[in-house]
Formats: sequence, C-alpha cells, structure tokens
Amino acid sequence: MSWLQLQLAAPAALVAEITDFYLLKALLPSVAVMPLMNLFMSLPSVLLLLGNKHRY
Repeated sequence: MSWLQLQLAAPAALVAEITDFYLLKALLPSVAVMPLMNLFMSLPSVLLLLGNKHRY
C-alpha cells in the first residue's frame, strides 16, 4: 500500500465504523425492545419459579 492509500484508508474505515455504529444504535432499540419487554414480562414468573424451588 502506498502512503496515499493509507492516508485515505484510515478515514474511510473510520467513517464506515461510525456509520455502522449509528445504524446499530438506530436499529438496536427497535430490535432489543421486544425481547427486553418479553423478558420483563416473564421476570415475575421466573422469580416465582425460583422462589418455589428454593422453598422445597
């Protein structure tokens, strides 16, 4: 790789990382909210199951 290619490759990689990061931040909430909601909904029943197991 020439010096010029290296100079151009670094910002390009950085821009790609930043756009990936922002895409991830934009997509993650919509993708993560549903499983998290399901998790929070099932948390009480899971805690009850664990509590019942410890009781016996």
